[in-house]
Amino acid sequence: MDLRKFNVAFLCLAFLLSIKASAQQRIHETFLDAQNKNKYPAEVITALSGDWMFNDALVTNVKSNDIRPKSPRLLGPTSINKSNGYISTEFDIKGLSSVKVGFIGYKDDVSDYYAVEVFVSKDNGKNWASLGVRRGDPTKEEEAFAEYKINNKKKEAYRVKIVNASAPKSNRLSRINITEIQFEYGE
Repeated sequence: MDLRKFNVAFLCLAFLLSIKASAQQRIHETFLDAQNKNKYPAEVITALSGDWMFNDALVTNVKSNDIRPKSPRLLGPTSINKSNGYISTEFDIKGLSSVKVGFIGYKDDVSDYYAVEVFVSKDNGKNWASLGVRRGDPTKEEEAFAEYKINNKKKEAYRVKIVNASAPKSNRLSRINITEIQFEYGE
């Protein structure tokens, strides 16, 4: 094979791959610009990325113990099989290929472990499938990340739910802060 033809073919292939890679888009949500929600009962709030359901969760800029202003706080479970605080998208993400969630244990809460579980739904939140649970280290005051790839060859639309999966405590003081959420998607 002629080396020049090989180089041209290689450059064409590299160009096509770069076009495909650039088709990926990202949503990066920190909730810094979200509307305030100062109480835990279920309510839809509006953020830059869209509407989110906050259930046993809040987002406010007046709590000094949060890791940073407006980092959503999710209540922990009171026992196994009891409801956990969560936030979920009220919008679908077409072609969702990855989810990344930054989280940390609430400063004043001591727990055996703190964790998040990430779910996705293809039917507007009627049924949810778990992508997995990621625990953080309660002995360290550092952010942990839950990262998941989604095999979405059909480019289906998904909703995402992030649940506080920390160790149960009877007083629900196993709260967590969500520091950031990133979704990658493309068609």
